[in-house]
Amino acid sequence: MPDQNLQDIKDYAVFIRFNRIVSAGGKLSPKAESALEELKRKHPDFLGDAGERADFDMWSSSGFRGPRGDPTKLRDTKTENLIEEALALVAQSQWEQGDLWSIICRDEPARAFDAIEADALRGRWIPEAWRPFLESVAASDDPSVLARALTLAKDAPDELLKECIYFFSSWLSRQGKKAFEKVELRRNAFELWDRVAAIVYAQPPLDVLERDDKSDLFTSALNEPGGTLANVLLELLSAAKPKVDAGMPVDIRERATLAASSDGRSGLLARMIFASRLAYIDSIDHEWAAANMFRRLSWSEPDARHLWGARAYDGRPGMPRMFNALKADFLETFQRPDRSHDERQALVAQLLRALMWKDGESHPPYEIESYEVRRAFATAPSTTRQTAAWLFMNWLRAKDEGGVKGETPDVRWRGLIGKTFREVWPLDAKLRDPETSHRLIWLPLSCDTEFGDAVDFVVNLIVPMRLFQISVAFEFEKAGKILLQKYPRPFLRLLNAAIDPLLYRVPEDLGEVLEQIEVAEPASVDDDAFRRLTGAWKLRQA
Repeated sequence: MPDQNLQDIKDYAVFIRFNRIVSAGGKLSPKAESALEELKRKHPDFLGDAGERADFDMWSSSGFRGPRGDPTKLRDTKTENLIEEALALVAQSQWEQGDLWSIICRDEPARAFDAIEADALRGRWIPEAWRPFLESVAASDDPSVLARALTLAKDAPDELLKECIYFFSSWLSRQGKKAFEKVELRRNAFELWDRVAAIVYAQPPLDVLERDDKSDLFTSALNEPGGTLANVLLELLSAAKPKVDAGMPVDIRERATLAASSDGRSGLLARMIFASRLAYIDSIDHEWAAANMFRRLSWSEPDARHLWGARAYDGRPGMPRMFNALKADFLETFQRPDRSHDERQALVAQLLRALMWKDGESHPPYEIESYEVRRAFATAPSTTRQTAAWLFMNWLRAKDEGGVKGETPDVRWRGLIGKTFREVWPLDAKLRDPETSHRLIWLPLSCDTEFGDAVDFVVNLIVPMRLFQISVAFEFEKAGKILLQKYPRPFLRLLNAAIDPLLYRVPEDLGEVLEQIEVAEPASVDDDAFRRLTGAWKLRQA
Protein backbone atom coordinates (compact mmCIF):
# COMPACT_ATOMS: atom_id res chain seq x y z
CA MET A 1 0.00 0.00 0.00
CA PRO A 2 1.35 3.48 -0.84
CA ASP A 3 2.39 5.75 2.04
CA GLN A 4 -0.76 7.60 3.14
CA ASN A 5 -2.05 9.57 6.11
CA LEU A 6 -3.34 8.00 9.32
CA GLN A 7 -6.98 7.78 8.14
CA ASP A 8 -5.90 5.93 4.98
CA ILE A 9 -4.03 3.44 7.15
CA LYS A 10 -7.14 2.87 9.26
CA ASP A 11 -9.28 2.48 6.13
CA TYR A 12 -6.89 -0.07 4.71
CA ALA A 13 -6.89 -2.07 7.93
CA VAL A 14 -10.72 -2.30 7.82
CA PHE A 15 -10.74 -3.05 4.08
CA ILE A 16 -8.22 -5.89 4.25
CA ARG A 17 -10.05 -7.61 7.10
CA PHE A 18 -13.46 -7.40 5.43
CA ASN A 19 -11.98 -8.64 2.17
CA ARG A 20 -10.26 -11.50 4.00
CA ILE A 21 -13.61 -12.66 5.40
CA VAL A 22 -15.22 -12.56 1.94
CA SER A 23 -12.28 -14.38 0.30
CA ALA A 24 -12.55 -17.13 2.92
CA GLY A 25 -16.25 -17.68 2.10
CA GLY A 26 -17.61 -15.73 5.05
CA LYS A 27 -20.74 -13.57 4.96
CA LEU A 28 -20.71 -9.91 5.96
CA SER A 29 -23.61 -8.13 7.61
CA PRO A 30 -25.46 -5.55 5.48
CA LYS A 31 -23.75 -2.76 7.38
CA ALA A 32 -20.30 -4.32 6.84
CA GLU A 33 -21.05 -4.89 3.12
CA SER A 34 -22.02 -1.24 2.75
CA ALA A 35 -18.83 -0.14 4.51
CA LEU A 36 -16.70 -2.35 2.26
CA GLU A 37 -18.29 -0.93 -0.92
CA GLU A 38 -17.74 2.60 0.34
CA LEU A 39 -14.04 1.83 0.97
CA LYS A 40 -13.68 0.42 -2.57
CA ARG A 41 -15.14 3.61 -4.07
CA LYS A 42 -12.98 5.80 -1.81
CA HIS A 43 -9.77 3.84 -2.43
CA PRO A 44 -9.80 2.16 -5.86
CA ASP A 45 -6.09 1.37 -5.43
CA PHE A 46 -6.78 -0.98 -2.47
CA LEU A 47 -6.25 -4.60 -3.49
CA GLY A 48 -7.69 -7.54 -1.58
CA ASP A 49 -5.28 -10.27 -0.47
CA ALA A 50 -6.47 -13.55 0.94
CA GLY A 51 -2.94 -14.56 1.96
CA GLU A 52 -2.43 -16.13 5.34
CA ARG A 53 -0.68 -13.06 6.86
CA ALA A 54 -2.38 -10.34 4.83
CA ASP A 55 -4.03 -8.66 7.80
CA PHE A 56 -1.06 -8.79 10.17
CA ASP A 57 1.28 -5.84 9.84
CA MET A 58 4.73 -6.10 11.38
CA TRP A 59 6.43 -3.08 12.87
CA SER A 60 9.92 -2.98 14.30
CA SER A 61 12.10 -0.26 15.70
CA SER A 62 15.37 -0.05 17.57
CA GLY A 63 17.68 2.51 19.04
CA PHE A 64 17.22 5.49 21.37
CA ARG A 65 16.55 8.80 19.69
CA GLY A 66 16.59 11.03 22.74
CA PRO A 67 14.43 14.17 23.03
CA ARG A 68 12.49 14.87 19.84
CA GLY A 69 12.27 18.36 18.46
CA ASP A 70 13.99 20.88 16.20
CA PRO A 71 14.17 24.38 17.78
CA THR A 72 15.44 25.86 14.51
CA LYS A 73 11.88 25.64 13.18
CA LEU A 74 10.98 28.42 15.63
CA ARG A 75 14.15 30.47 15.22
CA ASP A 76 12.30 33.48 13.79
CA THR A 77 9.17 33.17 15.93
CA LYS A 78 8.32 36.20 18.06
CA THR A 79 8.51 35.78 21.83
CA GLU A 80 4.79 36.37 22.37
CA ASN A 81 3.97 33.59 19.89
CA LEU A 82 6.68 31.11 20.88
CA ILE A 83 4.70 28.91 23.27
CA GLU A 84 1.62 28.80 21.04
CA GLU A 85 3.59 27.81 17.94
CA ALA A 86 5.81 25.34 19.81
CA LEU A 87 2.82 23.52 21.28
CA ALA A 88 1.08 23.57 17.88
CA LEU A 89 4.09 21.85 16.31
CA VAL A 90 4.08 19.28 19.13
CA ALA A 91 0.40 18.55 18.50
CA GLN A 92 0.85 18.28 14.73
CA SER A 93 3.93 16.08 14.74
CA GLN A 94 4.18 14.27 18.04
CA TRP A 95 6.74 11.76 16.83
CA GLU A 96 9.17 14.30 15.40
CA GLN A 97 8.53 17.33 17.64
CA GLY A 98 7.11 15.82 20.84
CA ASP A 99 9.75 17.38 23.14
CA LEU A 100 10.21 20.65 21.30
CA TRP A 101 9.10 22.98 24.09
CA SER A 102 11.10 21.02 26.68
CA ILE A 103 14.21 21.38 24.51
CA ILE A 104 13.70 25.14 24.24
CA CYS A 105 13.28 25.41 28.03
CA ARG A 106 16.47 23.42 28.52
CA ASP A 107 18.68 24.94 25.84
CA GLU A 108 17.30 28.49 25.65
CA PRO A 109 16.11 29.24 29.22
CA ALA A 110 16.18 33.01 28.78
CA ARG A 111 13.98 32.79 25.69
CA ALA A 112 11.61 30.36 27.44
CA PHE A 113 11.38 32.74 30.43
CA ASP A 114 10.55 35.66 28.16
CA ALA A 115 7.84 33.60 26.47
CA ILE A 116 6.31 32.42 29.78
CA GLU A 117 6.30 35.99 31.11
CA ALA A 118 4.81 37.37 27.89
CA ASP A 119 1.99 34.83 28.12
CA ALA A 120 1.44 35.62 31.81
CA LEU A 121 1.07 39.34 31.04
CA ARG A 122 -1.69 38.40 28.59
CA GLY A 123 -3.35 36.16 31.18
CA ARG A 124 -2.31 32.95 29.43
CA TRP A 125 -1.09 30.28 31.87
CA ILE A 126 -0.84 27.06 29.85
CA PRO A 127 -0.19 23.88 31.92
CA GLU A 128 1.55 22.10 29.03
CA ALA A 129 4.03 24.98 28.89
CA TRP A 130 4.60 25.24 32.65
CA ARG A 131 5.49 21.61 33.37
CA PRO A 132 8.65 21.54 31.19
CA PHE A 133 9.41 25.09 32.27
CA LEU A 134 9.44 24.17 35.98
CA GLU A 135 11.60 21.13 35.28
CA SER A 136 14.18 23.24 33.46
CA VAL A 137 14.27 25.81 36.27
CA ALA A 138 14.72 23.06 38.86
CA ALA A 139 17.76 21.83 36.95
CA SER A 140 19.37 25.29 36.96
CA ASP A 141 21.96 26.34 39.55
CA ASP A 142 21.61 30.04 38.70
CA PRO A 143 20.07 31.93 41.69
CA SER A 144 18.77 34.65 39.37
CA VAL A 145 16.80 32.04 37.41
CA LEU A 146 15.22 30.76 40.61
CA ALA A 147 14.40 34.28 41.80
CA ARG A 148 12.74 35.14 38.50
CA ALA A 149 10.75 31.89 38.52
CA LEU A 150 9.51 32.40 42.09
CA THR A 151 8.36 35.93 41.30
CA LEU A 152 6.38 34.61 38.37
CA ALA A 153 5.07 31.37 39.95
CA LYS A 154 3.71 32.99 43.13
CA ASP A 155 1.24 34.97 41.02
CA ALA A 156 0.01 32.01 38.99
CA PRO A 157 -3.78 31.60 38.99
CA ASP A 158 -5.40 28.87 41.06
CA GLU A 159 -6.49 27.07 37.89
CA LEU A 160 -2.87 26.54 36.85
CA LEU A 161 -1.78 25.53 40.35
CA LYS A 162 -4.56 22.95 40.56
CA GLU A 163 -3.83 21.57 37.11
CA CYS A 164 -0.10 21.30 37.89
CA ILE A 165 -0.25 20.73 41.65
CA TYR A 166 2.14 17.77 41.55
CA PHE A 167 4.66 19.76 39.53
CA PHE A 168 4.56 22.84 41.75
CA SER A 169 4.87 20.88 45.00
CA SER A 170 7.67 18.77 43.56
CA TRP A 171 9.40 21.88 42.31
CA LEU A 172 9.26 23.49 45.76
CA SER A 173 10.68 20.32 47.25
CA ARG A 174 13.51 20.12 44.71
CA GLN A 175 14.43 23.76 45.25
CA GLY A 176 14.58 23.07 48.99
CA LYS A 177 17.15 25.18 50.73
CA LYS A 178 18.01 27.16 47.58
CA ALA A 179 14.57 28.77 47.54
CA PHE A 180 14.34 29.55 51.25
CA GLU A 181 17.84 30.14 52.59
CA LYS A 182 18.36 33.42 50.73
CA VAL A 183 16.67 36.37 52.39
CA GLU A 184 15.67 37.91 49.07
CA LEU A 185 13.91 34.68 47.97
CA ARG A 186 12.42 33.47 51.25
CA ARG A 187 9.33 35.67 51.19
CA ASN A 188 8.34 34.67 47.66
CA ALA A 189 9.12 31.02 48.40
CA PHE A 190 6.85 31.00 51.43
CA GLU A 191 4.15 32.82 49.49
CA LEU A 192 4.23 30.10 46.84
CA TRP A 193 4.25 27.39 49.55
CA ASP A 194 1.17 28.99 51.08
CA ARG A 195 -0.70 29.10 47.78
CA VAL A 196 0.15 25.48 46.96
CA ALA A 197 -0.68 24.37 50.52
CA ALA A 198 -4.06 26.11 50.36
CA ILE A 199 -4.94 23.76 47.49
CA VAL A 200 -3.23 20.63 48.82
CA TYR A 201 -4.78 20.81 52.30
CA ALA A 202 -8.13 22.29 51.24
CA GLN A 203 -11.51 20.88 52.26
CA PRO A 204 -13.14 19.39 50.34
CA PRO A 205 -9.91 17.99 48.86
CA LEU A 206 -8.90 18.21 45.24
CA ASP A 207 -9.92 14.94 43.56
CA VAL A 208 -6.50 14.29 42.02
CA LEU A 209 -4.94 14.33 45.50
CA GLU A 210 -7.29 11.66 46.84
CA ARG A 211 -6.22 8.99 44.39
CA ASP A 212 -5.86 5.42 45.57
CA ASP A 213 -2.59 4.05 44.19
CA LYS A 214 -0.78 0.77 44.76
CA SER A 215 2.26 2.25 46.48
CA ASP A 216 2.70 1.83 50.20
CA LEU A 217 1.48 4.93 51.98
CA PHE A 218 4.87 6.11 53.22
CA THR A 219 6.25 6.01 49.68
CA SER A 220 3.27 8.17 48.70
CA ALA A 221 4.10 10.55 51.54
CA LEU A 222 7.61 10.99 50.16
CA ASN A 223 6.37 11.75 46.65
CA GLU A 224 2.92 13.34 46.80
CA PRO A 225 2.14 17.00 47.57
CA GLY A 226 0.75 16.44 51.07
CA GLY A 227 4.02 14.87 52.17
CA THR A 228 6.48 16.86 50.07
CA LEU A 229 5.21 20.19 51.42
CA ALA A 230 5.67 18.90 54.99
CA ASN A 231 9.14 17.69 54.12
CA VAL A 232 10.06 21.16 52.84
CA LEU A 233 9.31 22.51 56.32
CA LEU A 234 11.45 19.84 57.99
CA GLU A 235 14.35 20.62 55.66
CA LEU A 236 14.05 24.30 56.55
CA LEU A 237 13.98 23.45 60.26
CA SER A 238 17.07 21.29 59.92
CA ALA A 239 18.89 23.96 57.90
CA ALA A 240 18.23 26.49 60.69
CA LYS A 241 20.15 24.22 63.11
CA PRO A 242 18.06 25.14 66.16
CA LYS A 243 19.26 24.11 69.62
CA VAL A 244 17.37 21.64 71.80
CA ASP A 245 14.08 23.15 73.02
CA ALA A 246 14.65 26.31 70.99
CA GLY A 247 11.21 25.91 69.41
CA MET A 248 10.37 26.05 65.74
CA PRO A 249 10.74 29.41 64.01
CA VAL A 250 7.29 31.00 63.77
CA ASP A 251 7.13 30.92 59.97
CA ILE A 252 7.76 27.17 60.01
CA ARG A 253 5.64 26.39 63.07
CA GLU A 254 2.43 27.95 61.73
CA ARG A 255 2.71 26.14 58.43
CA ALA A 256 3.54 22.83 60.09
CA THR A 257 0.40 23.21 62.19
CA LEU A 258 -1.67 23.78 59.05
CA ALA A 259 -0.29 20.63 57.43
CA ALA A 260 -0.54 18.43 60.54
CA SER A 261 -4.10 19.46 61.36
CA SER A 262 -5.53 18.99 57.86
CA ASP A 263 -8.07 16.28 57.11
CA GLY A 264 -8.07 13.96 54.13
CA ARG A 265 -5.26 12.06 52.50
CA SER A 266 -2.92 15.06 52.14
CA GLY A 267 -3.09 15.79 55.86
CA LEU A 268 -2.36 12.15 56.66
CA LEU A 269 0.68 12.17 54.37
CA ALA A 270 1.97 15.31 56.09
CA ARG A 271 1.57 13.71 59.53
CA MET A 272 3.41 10.62 58.33
CA ILE A 273 6.37 12.78 57.31
CA PHE A 274 6.31 14.49 60.71
CA ALA A 275 5.99 11.10 62.47
CA SER A 276 9.07 9.80 60.66
CA ARG A 277 11.09 12.66 62.22
CA LEU A 278 9.14 12.99 65.44
CA ALA A 279 12.11 12.38 67.75
CA TYR A 280 13.91 15.33 66.12
CA ILE A 281 10.85 17.57 66.10
CA ASP A 282 10.16 16.84 69.78
CA SER A 283 13.75 17.69 70.71
CA ILE A 284 13.27 21.14 69.16
CA ASP A 285 9.64 21.89 70.02
CA HIS A 286 8.08 19.51 72.53
CA GLU A 287 4.98 21.67 72.90
CA TRP A 288 4.21 21.51 69.18
CA ALA A 289 4.88 17.77 68.95
CA ALA A 290 2.64 17.02 71.91
CA ALA A 291 -0.19 19.23 70.69
CA ASN A 292 -0.17 18.17 67.06
CA MET A 293 1.19 14.62 66.91
CA PHE A 294 1.07 12.69 70.16
CA ARG A 295 -2.69 12.17 70.25
CA ARG A 296 -2.68 11.08 66.61
CA LEU A 297 -0.50 8.10 67.63
CA SER A 298 -3.13 6.80 70.03
CA TRP A 299 -4.65 3.52 68.88
CA SER A 300 -8.06 5.07 69.41
CA GLU A 301 -7.29 7.30 66.41
CA PRO A 302 -8.02 5.99 62.89
CA ASP A 303 -4.57 6.69 61.43
CA ALA A 304 -2.45 5.26 64.26
CA ARG A 305 -1.29 2.26 62.22
CA HIS A 306 0.06 4.46 59.43
CA LEU A 307 1.75 6.89 61.81
CA TRP A 308 3.47 4.14 63.80
CA GLY A 309 4.61 2.69 60.50
CA ALA A 310 6.15 6.07 59.69
CA ARG A 311 7.72 6.25 63.19
CA ALA A 312 9.58 3.07 62.26
CA TYR A 313 11.69 5.09 59.81
CA ASP A 314 13.31 6.74 62.84
CA GLY A 315 15.82 4.44 64.54
CA ARG A 316 15.79 6.40 67.80
CA PRO A 317 13.20 6.23 70.58
CA GLY A 318 13.33 9.97 71.10
CA MET A 319 13.92 11.85 74.33
CA PRO A 320 12.49 10.24 77.48
CA ARG A 321 9.67 12.78 77.71
CA MET A 322 8.39 11.73 74.30
CA PHE A 323 8.96 8.01 74.83
CA ASN A 324 7.20 8.09 78.20
CA ALA A 325 4.21 10.00 76.82
CA LEU A 326 3.77 7.50 73.98
CA LYS A 327 4.83 4.33 75.83
CA ALA A 328 1.42 2.70 76.24
CA ASP A 329 0.55 3.06 72.55
CA PHE A 330 4.11 2.15 71.57
CA LEU A 331 3.93 -1.14 73.46
CA GLU A 332 0.59 -1.88 71.85
CA THR A 333 2.18 -1.74 68.39
CA PHE A 334 3.85 -5.08 69.17
CA GLN A 335 0.47 -6.78 69.48
CA ARG A 336 -0.47 -5.74 65.98
CA PRO A 337 0.20 -8.41 63.33
CA ASP A 338 0.05 -6.05 60.33
CA ARG A 339 3.61 -4.73 60.52
CA SER A 340 6.19 -5.12 57.76
CA HIS A 341 9.59 -6.65 58.51
CA ASP A 342 11.36 -3.27 58.34
CA GLU A 343 8.79 -1.64 60.62
CA ARG A 344 9.11 -4.41 63.20
CA GLN A 345 12.88 -4.19 63.16
CA ALA A 346 12.96 -0.43 63.69
CA LEU A 347 10.31 -0.43 66.44
CA VAL A 348 12.01 -3.29 68.30
CA ALA A 349 15.30 -1.37 68.07
CA GLN A 350 13.65 1.76 69.51
CA LEU A 351 12.19 -0.20 72.42
CA LEU A 352 15.43 -1.99 73.28
CA ARG A 353 17.47 1.20 73.01
CA ALA A 354 15.15 2.97 75.45
CA LEU A 355 15.65 0.11 77.92
CA MET A 356 19.43 0.08 77.49
CA TRP A 357 19.60 3.86 77.85
CA LYS A 358 17.32 4.11 80.89
CA ASP A 359 20.23 4.12 83.36
CA GLY A 360 21.99 6.89 81.50
CA GLU A 361 22.08 10.58 82.35
CA SER A 362 18.72 11.48 80.80
CA HIS A 363 16.35 13.44 83.02
CA PRO A 364 13.66 12.36 83.32
CA PRO A 365 14.74 8.76 82.68
CA TYR A 366 13.06 6.36 80.27
CA GLU A 367 10.16 4.79 82.12
CA ILE A 368 10.52 1.25 80.81
CA GLU A 369 11.25 -1.98 82.67
CA SER A 370 12.63 -5.30 81.47
CA TYR A 371 9.44 -7.13 82.32
CA GLU A 372 7.44 -4.78 80.10
CA VAL A 373 9.68 -5.51 77.14
CA ARG A 374 9.57 -9.24 77.88
CA ARG A 375 5.78 -9.14 78.03
CA ALA A 376 5.65 -7.21 74.74
CA PHE A 377 7.83 -9.86 73.09
CA ALA A 378 5.83 -12.71 74.64
CA THR A 379 2.49 -11.41 73.40
CA ALA A 380 3.76 -10.32 69.98
CA PRO A 381 3.73 -12.45 66.82
CA SER A 382 6.73 -14.77 66.44
CA THR A 383 8.15 -12.53 63.73
CA THR A 384 8.83 -9.88 66.39
CA ARG A 385 10.98 -12.31 68.42
CA GLN A 386 12.79 -13.33 65.26
CA THR A 387 13.56 -9.68 64.58
CA ALA A 388 14.74 -9.15 68.16
CA ALA A 389 17.08 -12.16 67.97
CA TRP A 390 18.55 -10.83 64.73
CA LEU A 391 19.09 -7.40 66.31
CA PHE A 392 20.88 -8.81 69.36
CA MET A 393 23.18 -10.79 67.08
CA ASN A 394 24.00 -7.68 65.04
CA TRP A 395 24.60 -5.60 68.15
CA LEU A 396 26.94 -8.24 69.53
CA ARG A 397 28.96 -8.20 66.30
CA ALA A 398 28.77 -4.47 65.56
CA LYS A 399 31.80 -2.26 66.04
CA ASP A 400 30.11 0.58 67.86
CA GLU A 401 26.81 -0.60 69.38
CA GLY A 402 26.20 -1.00 73.11
CA GLY A 403 29.51 0.33 74.36
CA VAL A 404 32.72 2.08 73.48
CA LYS A 405 34.34 1.60 70.13
CA GLY A 406 36.57 -1.44 69.98
CA GLU A 407 34.59 -3.58 72.42
CA THR A 408 34.54 -7.26 71.54
CA PRO A 409 31.40 -9.43 71.34
CA ASP A 410 32.59 -11.18 74.52
CA VAL A 411 32.65 -7.88 76.41
CA ARG A 412 29.20 -7.03 75.08
CA TRP A 413 27.80 -10.42 76.07
CA ARG A 414 29.08 -9.95 79.62
CA GLY A 415 27.91 -6.36 79.56
CA LEU A 416 24.89 -4.41 78.31
CA ILE A 417 23.86 -6.44 75.26
CA GLY A 418 23.97 -9.85 76.94
CA LYS A 419 22.42 -8.52 80.13
CA THR A 420 19.53 -6.96 78.21
CA PHE A 421 18.96 -10.11 76.17
CA ARG A 422 18.81 -12.34 79.25
CA GLU A 423 16.40 -9.97 80.98
CA VAL A 424 13.90 -9.47 78.16
CA TRP A 425 13.79 -12.82 76.38
CA PRO A 426 10.55 -14.75 77.12
CA LEU A 427 11.16 -18.19 78.65
CA ASP A 428 7.75 -19.68 77.77
CA ALA A 429 8.25 -23.01 76.00
CA LYS A 430 5.14 -22.44 73.88
CA LEU A 431 6.79 -19.40 72.27
CA ARG A 432 9.72 -21.34 70.81
CA ASP A 433 9.78 -22.05 67.09
CA PRO A 434 12.36 -23.18 64.52
CA GLU A 435 12.71 -19.82 62.76
CA THR A 436 13.45 -17.94 65.97
CA SER A 437 15.73 -20.77 67.13
CA HIS A 438 17.75 -20.46 63.94
CA ARG A 439 18.45 -16.83 64.75
CA LEU A 440 19.17 -17.48 68.43
CA ILE A 441 22.06 -19.84 67.69
CA TRP A 442 23.82 -16.86 66.09
CA LEU A 443 24.27 -15.28 69.54
CA PRO A 444 26.77 -17.80 70.95
CA LEU A 445 28.32 -18.04 67.49
CA SER A 446 29.07 -14.31 67.81
CA CYS A 447 31.16 -14.83 70.96
CA ASP A 448 34.53 -16.43 71.71
CA THR A 449 35.50 -16.81 75.36
CA GLU A 450 31.85 -16.34 76.33
CA PHE A 451 30.68 -19.01 73.88
CA GLY A 452 30.00 -21.55 76.62
CA ASP A 453 28.07 -19.08 78.78
CA ALA A 454 25.97 -17.98 75.82
CA VAL A 455 25.24 -21.61 74.94
CA ASP A 456 24.16 -22.31 78.52
CA PHE A 457 21.43 -19.69 78.19
CA VAL A 458 20.43 -20.08 74.54
CA VAL A 459 20.27 -23.87 74.54
CA ASN A 460 17.19 -23.72 76.76
CA LEU A 461 15.40 -21.36 74.35
CA ILE A 462 15.65 -23.24 71.08
CA VAL A 463 13.82 -26.13 69.47
CA PRO A 464 14.93 -28.47 66.66
CA MET A 465 15.10 -26.89 63.25
CA ARG A 466 15.57 -27.93 59.64
CA LEU A 467 19.30 -28.05 58.90
CA PHE A 468 20.60 -29.10 55.51
CA GLN A 469 24.23 -28.46 56.34
CA ILE A 470 25.61 -27.78 59.80
CA SER A 471 28.58 -26.00 58.28
CA VAL A 472 26.23 -23.38 56.81
CA ALA A 473 23.83 -22.94 59.72
CA PHE A 474 26.68 -22.79 62.25
CA GLU A 475 28.76 -20.45 60.11
CA PHE A 476 31.86 -22.55 59.59
CA GLU A 477 33.08 -20.06 56.99
CA LYS A 478 33.26 -17.46 59.80
CA ALA A 479 34.01 -18.53 63.38
CA GLY A 480 31.82 -21.62 63.74
CA LYS A 481 34.50 -24.19 62.96
CA ILE A 482 37.00 -22.47 65.26
CA LEU A 483 34.44 -22.45 68.08
CA LEU A 484 33.85 -26.18 67.57
CA GLN A 485 37.58 -26.84 67.92
CA LYS A 486 38.01 -24.58 70.97
CA TYR A 487 34.80 -25.47 72.82
CA PRO A 488 33.66 -28.87 71.51
CA ARG A 489 31.37 -29.79 74.41
CA PRO A 490 29.32 -26.52 74.44
CA PHE A 491 29.16 -26.79 70.64
CA LEU A 492 27.88 -30.37 70.99
CA ARG A 493 25.15 -29.24 73.39
CA LEU A 494 24.00 -26.54 70.98
CA LEU A 495 24.04 -28.97 68.07
CA ASN A 496 22.12 -31.60 70.03
CA ALA A 497 19.36 -29.10 70.85
CA ALA A 498 19.02 -28.15 67.18
CA ILE A 499 18.66 -31.66 65.69
CA ASP A 500 15.73 -34.07 65.97
CA PRO A 501 15.59 -36.88 63.40
CA LEU A 502 11.90 -37.45 64.22
CA LEU A 503 11.06 -33.97 62.97
CA TYR A 504 13.56 -33.19 60.22
CA ARG A 505 16.02 -35.07 58.07
CA VAL A 506 19.45 -35.32 59.67
CA PRO A 507 21.95 -32.82 58.14
CA GLU A 508 24.11 -34.36 55.45
CA ASP A 509 27.37 -33.36 57.15
CA LEU A 510 26.51 -34.51 60.71
CA GLY A 511 28.94 -37.43 60.56
CA GLU A 512 31.80 -35.20 59.52
CA VAL A 513 31.00 -32.68 62.28
CA LEU A 514 30.87 -35.44 64.92
CA GLU A 515 34.31 -36.59 63.80
CA GLN A 516 35.63 -33.04 64.26
CA ILE A 517 34.14 -32.88 67.77
CA GLU A 518 35.77 -36.21 68.66
CA VAL A 519 39.13 -35.00 67.43
CA ALA A 520 38.80 -31.78 69.45
CA GLU A 521 37.62 -33.58 72.62
CA PRO A 522 37.98 -37.41 72.53
CA ALA A 523 36.13 -37.84 75.82
CA SER A 524 33.01 -36.30 74.31
CA VAL A 525 32.15 -39.65 72.69
CA ASP A 526 30.83 -40.76 76.09
CA ASP A 527 28.41 -37.83 76.34
CA ASP A 528 24.71 -38.62 75.93
CA ALA A 529 24.42 -35.91 73.26
CA PHE A 530 27.22 -37.45 71.20
CA ARG A 531 25.71 -40.92 71.42
CA ARG A 532 22.26 -39.63 70.46
CA LEU A 533 23.55 -37.76 67.43
CA THR A 534 25.72 -40.70 66.40
CA GLY A 535 22.63 -42.92 66.44
CA ALA A 536 20.72 -40.39 64.34
CA TRP A 537 23.56 -40.31 61.82
CA LYS A 538 23.68 -44.11 61.56
CA LEU A 539 19.92 -44.21 60.92
CA ARG A 540 20.38 -41.70 58.12
CA GLN A 541 23.04 -43.90 56.58
CA ALA A 542 20.93 -47.09 56.84
